[in-house]
Amino acid sequence: MLTELHIQNFAIIDKLELKFGPGLIILTGETGAGKSIILDAVTMVIGNRHEIAASLFAPGYTMAAAIANEFTEAVEHLHISALSYVALVLFLVTVLVNAAARLLIWRVTRGQGGGGTGS
Repeated sequence: MLTELHIQNFAIIDKLELKFGPGLIILTGETGAGKSIILDAVTMVIGNRHEIAASLFAPGYTMAAAIANEFTEAVEHLHISALSYVALVLFLVTVLVNAAARLLIWRVTRGQGGGGTGS
């Protein structure tokens, strides 16, 4: 659980210290108050970067990170719908890759005397 947050020299924030109690944490404020900057600082810590990495294994700005970062600012119906469709595409791609991997493993182990199925 996140109990404290210290941000220094990030975007327009010189220094910020927040302490959180137990339970649900909700950030509220007027437009331009800095809510998104605080969330960007937290996502930066967990590895999201607004760049596409050259390596497939390097942390970068993934579709999941884009959805998480953009959903907090989505207020128009079209924006929310677009993010929902991106999430659906991400889910479908994940299911297809998982199915292809299972098929590949099944085909490779099919001729190896049971393939570890306990028979």
